[in-house]
Amino acid sequence: MAPGKRSKSKTNQPKKKTKTASNPDDYETLGGIDSWDWNEIGSQQFMGDESTGFLCLEEISDVEIDYEGDDATGKVAIFKRKKKDNREKGKRANPMAPLAMEDMKDFYDLDTFDEEKAAATETHQAAASFTDKPAKSKKDRSDRQKEQQNDDIAMDNAKQGTDAKRPKVEDVDQSVDVSAWGFVKLAEPITHALQYYKFTEPTPIQAKTLTKALEGRDMVGVAETGSGKTLAFGIPMIQWILQQEERPTGLTGLVLTPTRELAIQVKDHLQNMAMFTDVKVTAIVGGMSIQKQQRVMKQRPDIIVATPGRYWEIISSNQEYMDQLKHIRFLVLDEADRMLEKGHFEELKKLLTELSNKREVTTEWPEDVQGDTPQKVKQVASKYQTLIYTATLDKEIRFNVKSKKKTTAGKGGMADLIDSIEFQDPNPIKIDVTTEKKVASKLMEAKIDCLKTEKDLYVYYFVTRYPGRTILFVNSIDAIRRLVPVFRLLNVEVLGLHAQMQQRQRLKNLDRFKANDKAVLVASDVAARGLDIPLVEHVIHYQLPRSGEIYVHRSGRTARANREGVSLLLCSPDEVKVYHKLCQTLRHGEKYPDFPIDLSILGDMRKRVNLATDLDKIDHTEDKASHEESWLRKMADEMDIEFDEDLVLGKNNKERADQRKQANRGKAYQLRQELSQLLKKQILPMGASARFITGSAASNFVDHMLESEGDASTILPAHAKTRAVDDVKIIRKKKKTSKQ
Repeated sequence: MAPGKRSKSKTNQPKKKTKTASNPDDYETLGGIDSWDWNEIGSQQFMGDESTGFLCLEEISDVEIDYEGDDATGKVAIFKRKKKDNREKGKRANPMAPLAMEDMKDFYDLDTFDEEKAAATETHQAAASFTDKPAKSKKDRSDRQKEQQNDDIAMDNAKQGTDAKRPKVEDVDQSVDVSAWGFVKLAEPITHALQYYKFTEPTPIQAKTLTKALEGRDMVGVAETGSGKTLAFGIPMIQWILQQEERPTGLTGLVLTPTRELAIQVKDHLQNMAMFTDVKVTAIVGGMSIQKQQRVMKQRPDIIVATPGRYWEIISSNQEYMDQLKHIRFLVLDEADRMLEKGHFEELKKLLTELSNKREVTTEWPEDVQGDTPQKVKQVASKYQTLIYTATLDKEIRFNVKSKKKTTAGKGGMADLIDSIEFQDPNPIKIDVTTEKKVASKLMEAKIDCLKTEKDLYVYYFVTRYPGRTILFVNSIDAIRRLVPVFRLLNVEVLGLHAQMQQRQRLKNLDRFKANDKAVLVASDVAARGLDIPLVEHVIHYQLPRSGEIYVHRSGRTARANREGVSLLLCSPDEVKVYHKLCQTLRHGEKYPDFPIDLSILGDMRKRVNLATDLDKIDHTEDKASHEESWLRKMADEMDIEFDEDLVLGKNNKERADQRKQANRGKAYQLRQELSQLLKKQILPMGASARFITGSAASNFVDHMLESEGDASTILPAHAKTRAVDDVKIIRKKKKTSKQ
């Protein structure tokens, strides 16, 4: 049907003339079809497109047809209509008239159309319509609202800026002495920030790099974890922005980090340094709403801290953002060695290619073409300062940074990354403040030799004997999923952190861990790099790290900012080979000292751990069976078929399954009660009694019992409240004395 033509719909089918005579006076003759008394049919939805769709629908009633002529000469249709005195005049359609305002609600104005807002609205409406099923609409809607609230909270915590009241210059304690920073002339707002956070003196990496970085020199900085690398590259960026006579409006600095958590942490530190300025810092990371991050990008932040994957995803589809990238003033790679791992290096190489002045593009523009042959035109990018920071740097690369000689390192290695960087400085500086020890000087290291099945016991012993903020590192996500519920059953305040967690849950668990000084974080190596969690006292390697480099980064979560900390290895017989490699790589063959263990209390602790493990196995079996049944029910629901347990499981199997489930529940209840009773009791050394404290052979038993009297929360009342780091020092001192 051609555009603009009306579709004529007859609700009363035309009737052929019958042989029964009719009175001609009962009918009126209709003229041309366009002059008929049509009525418009209302439609709630637009029924066509811009080329061949309906513009409107009209109808007419009481129309009959007579035919004149015969088959030989041809028939002519005559339309006529019954006469009615009370017939209302038809309301014809006017398709060219503008729509009323109430009819415009389903349409968009092209001049003000926001594609992102429209997409978000449609998604929300689609999600709302999905909850029409009465059996689960309330629950699903509640869960979805909670999930959206959590998403918004997580994003608000990670996005640029905050609505919280920012401190003013008047809130700064001017008595804080920051004269140690006098070797560089910092802008006054930066000095105020240093005073506010009481950063009275620079760390070694800051002291050695700031002067050169402020002069615009390209640099590779190597320093131990927790040494203050973030301010070493953050202060020069903020200082440069503040020194410009005309405020820069585009992207000034791009900081790339390997993990989401590290990016958000770096963003927070930079915001702290810029709190008395109008410098805008934002984080662009995966696991969060890409639409929100695109809106943040539109606000043109001064500094972006990003993971390579998400940042490339956003800018690769937007030429405006790509152009911003080509005009940056600073490029920072934080924890550069981690970026070489799978999943990071490809996007990083793409970003470096876009920043390259050697990049060529093919053009067919007349002014660039010679003859009929397309020409390759050199891509011009702005000059930018490159700052690379890492905690580890291969020996073979340490001496090739300045020379830029091609190394023989394998594909994707640190050497390839250095070669990919186009340093603007012909003589980039390398500053290395690490020591031969490779770990922090105040880190106390020790090990416990144990069976693989006893590791849970020794972890429980350690976190009970030495309560404090502890990170327990494992090599697999399955280990995290097993350990977290076991230690929760033992009343340990435990949290999990791994790469398969949703981003909002990872951020939430990190915040909870930071807020609780007795929490235990069971983590994969996603938490081993760069995260600055304040006052972590202990790091336990539940499973030995696969390399010395990973050990250094794991252990770097404690003993930060000139504080003391403990790194404890749990070594089982199947890990001896890895242990010897660590000793050879990091300690020149010297073994780690043994951690002191009070064997007199291990018996009672073993009972608790065994009960918790058995109980967790039962819970895990029940959860697995319940999950499988829920999955089958969900599939049946989506296919609109009835779920028949007897048909799916079999009648006999169902009965056996019910009996087994009932037996497991009874056993779990019994184990839970037994464990609960044990957890209420205090643990005393073997042979000691709270009734006859003076008769105990335990050293200082009476004094320790008196100290803990009235403290119901003390699980080990017979033990002095010592720190793990002090006990390791005693062992080391005894070891040195015995050698002499």
